[in-house]
Amino acid sequence: MSEYRGGTHSVFRLHVHLVRCTKYRKEVLRSEVGQRLRKLAKQMCSDLGVEILSGVVARDHVHVLVSIPLQVAVRDSSKTI
Repeated sequence: MSEYRGGTHSVFRLHVHLVRCTKYRKEVLRSEVGQRLRKLAKQMCSDLGVEILSGVVARDHVHVLVSIPLQVAVRDSSKTI
């Protein structure tokens, strides 16, 4: 991970901490469901150019720290998780 990311005319470092909870905090993110969620999140983030710095999948919520490029809106990156 480089400290700063750069575009054609810019240098930036934009980190966002995203937290997503399941509906009614149901504990459904166990075993296969949690593993599948990890795979999908990694795939979707790589498609958007979002770099995952750290992440935790708990039974009822997900914490992810991401570095997003300026071209991606935060609302777009939160939809990936």
